Amino acid sequence: VKLLTKYTVSLDGHAVPNYYNSHFVPWSLKSPLLATLSIYTTAAIQSESLKIPPNSNPLVISYKLTAIQLLNEKLRSEKGLDEQVGNEAICAVAILVSMEWYWSEFGVVEKHLKGLVEMVRLRGGLGELGLHEFLKRMILIVDYNIATTYDREPSIPHNVVVLPPHLVHVMTPLLSSSGTTFQAHQEVLGISKETAVILDNMRFLLLATVKGVDRPVTAQDRSKLRKTALWTRDWLVNLPTGPEPDSHLSQDFVYQSCRVAAHIYCRAIAEHTSLSKACEIQDLAQLWGNVWRVSLSRWKQIPGIFLWILLSAIQAAETTPYGRFLKSMVKGVMTYLAVDHWDVVDAAGMGFVRLQRWLRSKDFGGGGEEVIAEAEKLEVGEFLDVYRATR
Repeated sequence: VKLLTKYTVSLDGHAVPNYYNSHFVPWSLKSPLLATLSIYTTAAIQSESLKIPPNSNPLVISYKLTAIQLLNEKLRSEKGLDEQVGNEAICAVAILVSMEWYWSEFGVVEKHLKGLVEMVRLRGGLGELGLHEFLKRMILIVDYNIATTYDREPSIPHNVVVLPPHLVHVMTPLLSSSGTTFQAHQEVLGISKETAVILDNMRFLLLATVKGVDRPVTAQDRSKLRKTALWTRDWLVNLPTGPEPDSHLSQDFVYQSCRVAAHIYCRAIAEHTSLSKACEIQDLAQLWGNVWRVSLSRWKQIPGIFLWILLSAIQAAETTPYGRFLKSMVKGVMTYLAVDHWDVVDAAGMGFVRLQRWLRSKDFGGGGEEVIAEAEKLEVGEFLDVYRATR
């Protein structure tokens, strides 16, 4: 558990003092329920490292059942809603949702997610959770993880705060930077000129695309966007691939990762298809190979770019051996960024959701709401049964 908590908000295991390690972890380990879930999480990861599927490992299953039993005791507490939907219970369900997202099918994930949505509603909303907003952010990250993996809208209603200017090292193609370009800061970011040009061009294309979400779009707008996407796709094809021995890009795996991710996004927009279809198996294999050639400490220096790269393939990777790796990295980089730059995580997550929404739309328009509609309410009995049924 101590080893895993080092990586939760640091990405590379080298964490600076933060609320999670200094306050949240000690608080959670005092709870029998949350401590058991921590052991369950650790046992599942250890089981995977030993090539034993966690869902068929008796030890992992026993910890999970024990945790669910303790959770049921909370949900049936005679102390009422203060205990039933207190921070411990809500945190426990958020962890279970995240674990099912790693190891199970969407149907199982959805059952836990419905319970989490209802608990937040009964509590009075995300703003009532306390814990210096860490639990709120934890829940929203889980919600974004599920939404981006399964190409769906988030389930927890909330407004995305308008972004103030953000620091150079957290820049991402998913967000505008008030006129600041990657090319203007390539030395600070430690990226090549070719990489910076890719990122600037992709940011232009992505922002132009999501601009057409949830508003009427003219035929001229659609034509202009398609031409931009096709031009960008053709331009990407003619870029250096990197493997040439005499190329200065031959060992630049950040560049190569960005190039593959850009191809995936560009193909999806040009063909107006989902990212799961736009990312082909050879793209996934190439992206995997390039990303792994860059250390986590290096990705930590450019987390906004790293998140953009990972999200390009998370849908296509869901049913492949790369799936859990990408999931762990997406969650890891979001949690790391959330410590000091929650506004970036929230706006980037919603930016990606808006891109998905546009790709799903039949008329190149929208089809969703920026403020997510209130989730279907469950009666208290149904709400409790969501967890009893998992035993």
